Amino acid sequence: MNKKIYVAGGDLRLYHAYQSILKKGYDVIYEKEPSEKNTAEADILLFGVPVTRDNKTLFLPQSDKKVYLSDITKAIDKNKLLIAGKIPKGIFGCKTEDLLLRDDFAILNAVPTAEGVLEIAMRETDFCLSGANCLITGYGRIGKVLSDRFNAVGACVTVTARRDSDLALSSALGFKAIQTADVINHIKDFDIIINTVPYLIFTEEVLKNASKDTLLIDTASSPGGVDFKAAKSLGVKTIHALSLPGKVAPKTAGEIISDLALKIINGF
Repeated sequence: MNKKIYVAGGDLRLYHAYQSILKKGYDVIYEKEPSEKNTAEADILLFGVPVTRDNKTLFLPQSDKKVYLSDITKAIDKNKLLIAGKIPKGIFGCKTEDLLLRDDFAILNAVPTAEGVLEIAMRETDFCLSGANCLITGYGRIGKVLSDRFNAVGACVTVTARRDSDLALSSALGFKAIQTADVINHIKDFDIIINTVPYLIFTEEVLKNASKDTLLIDTASSPGGVDFKAAKSLGVKTIHALSLPGKVAPKTAGEIISDLALKIINGF
C-alpha cells in the first residue's frame, strides 16, 4: 500500500483513527482543518462523521475556523476516494464511501452510543436507574443494545417497534413491547424515554401526555424524532444526544473508523 491517506476534520474520533492507521505503518497525515494542498496530494481522504452538518461547511468541532465544501472540492479529482459520514450526493466528484450507510459501522457504534445514553440518564436524573420505567423507541441495532444495557442496571424496559418480528423478539427476550404508533397511550408511564427512530414520533400531541418529570433522550440524527420546540413549551426535559461515540469513547470509536476505513482502502 503506497497510497497517501489524509485524515482531516471531524471530532476526536478522527485523531484516534489517524493514530491507529499510523501505528499500522500506512503513509498518513492528520490535520484538524483540511487544506487544499494536502487534499490535492492525497489518494485517500478520511473526513468527518458527519462530513458536514449544513451542506456548506465541513464539520470541524475542534476548530473555530470555517472551511467551505466548495474550497475543498476544488482539490478533489475523480481518482480519489473519500471516506466520511453523511456525504452529500454529487458534491465531491470522486468515489465515496459513506460510513453512516454501513451496517457494520452502525452495529459497532451501538455499544459506545448505549454507554453514552446510560451516562446521560444517570447524570440528568435524581433517581436510580434500577427500578425506573424506561421506554426505548425503535428496536433496531442501537435499540437492541440500549434495551440490554438498561435492563442490566435494573431498569424496567419497554421497547417499541413497527414490525411484528421485532415485537416478538423483544418479548421473547423478556421486555415489554408495544407498537411505536401506540406511544401516545403509554408515554405518561415512563421516567426515561430514549428515541432511536430517525423520524418524528414525539409530536406536540404525544408530548402533551408525558409527565413533566420525564427525561427524553433523542439519539436520532438531525432533525431527530422529537418536536423540541413543543417539548420546551410543555416543560418536557429533552436532550438531543448526537455523535455520542465521539464524545464518550473517542478512542474506541476512532479505532472503529480506522478498522473499517482500512478495510475499504485495501479493497480500493
